[in-house]
Amino acid sequence: FGIMTASVVDPLNIAFGMPVFNTGLKAAWAAKNAFGVAKEASKVGFGMGLAQEALRAPFDPLATPGEVGTNLISTTVGSGLLVGGLRGAGNFIQPRVKKGLDQLRP
Repeated sequence: FGIMTASVVDPLNIAFGMPVFNTGLKAAWAAKNAFGVAKEASKVGFGMGLAQEALRAPFDPLATPGEVGTNLISTTVGSGLLVGGLRGAGNFIQPRVKKGLDQLRP
């Protein structure tokens, strides 16, 4: 709960929510292509990971190059899988919900 609360006011999260960083993601989301959304989300995730590691690694005396690389990869892949999966789930559910609503209308 503490990490989620702190994430709301994290300057990096606020910055990457700005339209400058996610224009491609918005365009891919509007196109409803799950793979395009995953690709664009991975780009944003990579930038976010770079910024986080640039701020964290120099001040961590136990940081290793492997840890920094793992954090970058996990941020990039995790972003793509999470956001691309959400778009894929939306593409799967949306027609079924629309069909159900159409059946309820007289």
